[in-house]
Amino acid sequence: MFKNTTISVPSIMCDMCVTTITDALNKVDGVNNIDVNLAGKVAVVKFNPSKVDMNGLEKAITDAGYDANETPRNREAYENLPECCKDGK
Repeated sequence: MFKNTTISVPSIMCDMCVTTITDALNKVDGVNNIDVNLAGKVAVVKFNPSKVDMNGLEKAITDAGYDANETPRNREAYENLPECCKDGK
Protein backbone atom coordinates (compact mmCIF):
# COMPACT_ATOMS: atom_id res chain seq x y z
CA MET A 1 0.00 0.00 0.00
CA PHE A 2 1.40 3.36 -1.02
CA LYS A 3 1.14 6.71 0.71
CA ASN A 4 1.56 10.24 -0.65
CA THR A 5 3.41 12.99 1.16
CA THR A 6 4.45 16.53 0.34
CA ILE A 7 7.92 17.64 1.36
CA SER A 8 8.85 21.31 1.47
CA VAL A 9 12.06 21.98 -0.46
CA PRO A 10 12.58 25.73 0.10
CA SER A 11 16.12 25.83 -1.31
CA ILE A 12 15.17 24.55 -4.79
CA MET A 13 16.30 27.04 -7.45
CA CYS A 14 16.07 25.63 -10.99
CA ASP A 15 15.32 22.67 -13.27
CA MET A 16 18.72 21.17 -12.43
CA CYS A 17 17.60 21.07 -8.78
CA VAL A 18 14.43 19.25 -9.83
CA THR A 19 16.52 16.62 -11.62
CA THR A 20 18.94 16.22 -8.70
CA ILE A 21 16.16 15.79 -6.14
CA THR A 22 14.21 13.42 -8.39
CA ASP A 23 17.33 11.30 -8.97
CA ALA A 24 18.09 11.20 -5.23
CA LEU A 25 14.56 10.07 -4.35
CA ASN A 26 14.51 7.50 -7.17
CA LYS A 27 17.41 5.72 -5.42
CA VAL A 28 15.35 5.21 -2.25
CA ASP A 29 13.84 1.75 -1.91
CA GLY A 30 10.08 2.05 -1.58
CA VAL A 31 9.63 5.25 -3.59
CA ASN A 32 7.08 4.74 -6.35
CA ASN A 33 6.54 8.19 -7.88
CA ILE A 34 8.01 11.69 -7.53
CA ASP A 35 6.73 15.06 -8.68
CA VAL A 36 9.04 17.96 -7.82
CA ASN A 37 7.31 21.31 -8.26
CA LEU A 38 9.82 24.13 -8.79
CA ALA A 39 7.29 26.96 -8.48
CA GLY A 40 5.73 25.51 -5.34
CA LYS A 41 9.10 24.45 -3.90
CA VAL A 42 7.74 21.04 -2.93
CA ALA A 43 8.29 17.39 -3.74
CA VAL A 44 5.22 15.16 -3.79
CA VAL A 45 6.35 11.59 -3.18
CA LYS A 46 4.37 8.35 -3.43
CA PHE A 47 6.07 5.72 -1.30
CA ASN A 48 5.65 2.42 0.51
CA PRO A 49 5.70 3.20 4.27
CA SER A 50 6.74 -0.37 5.07
CA LYS A 51 10.03 0.28 3.22
CA VAL A 52 10.80 3.96 3.91
CA ASP A 53 9.54 6.66 6.24
CA MET A 54 9.54 10.47 6.14
CA ASN A 55 13.01 10.60 7.72
CA GLY A 56 14.38 8.44 4.91
CA LEU A 57 12.81 10.64 2.25
CA GLU A 58 14.10 13.82 3.90
CA LYS A 59 17.58 12.29 4.27
CA ALA A 60 17.74 11.53 0.54
CA ILE A 61 16.95 15.18 -0.22
CA THR A 62 19.29 16.65 2.40
CA ASP A 63 22.10 14.29 1.34
CA ALA A 64 21.65 15.69 -2.18
CA GLY A 65 22.31 19.21 -0.82
CA TYR A 66 18.82 20.63 -0.24
CA ASP A 67 16.76 21.52 2.82
CA ALA A 68 13.77 19.19 3.32
CA ASN A 69 10.95 20.36 5.58
CA GLU A 70 12.73 21.42 8.78
CA THR A 71 15.79 19.25 8.10
CA PRO A 72 18.86 21.23 6.99
CA ARG A 73 20.84 20.21 3.93
CA ASN A 74 24.15 18.37 3.98
CA ARG A 75 26.59 21.25 3.69
CA GLU A 76 29.24 19.27 1.80
CA ALA A 77 26.69 18.07 -0.77
CA TYR A 78 25.44 21.66 -1.13
CA GLU A 79 28.97 22.89 -1.87
CA ASN A 80 29.22 20.33 -4.68
CA LEU A 81 26.02 21.49 -6.41
CA PRO A 82 26.25 23.51 -9.64
CA GLU A 83 26.25 27.29 -9.07
CA CYS A 84 22.71 27.57 -10.48
CA CYS A 85 21.47 25.38 -7.62
CA LYS A 86 22.97 27.41 -4.78
CA ASP A 87 20.78 29.88 -2.93
CA GLY A 88 23.68 31.71 -1.30
CA LYS A 89 22.75 30.70 2.25
